[in-house]
Amino acid sequence: NIPAITQVIALGYRQTSSWTFGEVAPIRLPDDGGRRKFSPATRADVDAAWVFWSSSDLNRASRGLISHGWQWRDASPTDLETGAKAGHFFQSPDGWLLADQPKPDLLRVLWMATTPEDAPSFLEGVMDLAANRDVEVVAIKAPHLPWMTEAIARIGGEPREILIFSKAI
Repeated sequence: NIPAITQVIALGYRQTSSWTFGEVAPIRLPDDGGRRKFSPATRADVDAAWVFWSSSDLNRASRGLISHGWQWRDASPTDLETGAKAGHFFQSPDGWLLADQPKPDLLRVLWMATTPEDAPSFLEGVMDLAANRDVEVVAIKAPHLPWMTEAIARIGGEPREILIFSKAI
């Protein structure tokens, strides 16, 4: 949408990062012996997840941002601690996930820490988590990286690039 982008730039905003967005209807996948299974993470898992993410491609591409609905802000370990207390922070052999469920039929991925090699299995685990919660739609927002876009497409999503703009206050 070139006119909207031009207007935002004219108002003094600058492009901060690019993200990929995809909505997927979750499906139950065949049992893989628990590899994809997410389990609740605790506050004790926060440091490991944060250190891993801080040095990852996902952090660099996101410019350190976390999504909350259609708003982005700087991520912090407090996000994970708060998520752990609320039961929104999960772990699996493929990485860590912060997700919320603002409506009974929607699971939103807010933050993730995984690798390019594990991303497909990681997102399959997200689908399994959502299916076990009887969710109808999983909304995934992730930094725009080729391997993440491919992983979203692989689970049935139609990834779209979204541009994030910010303005200094």
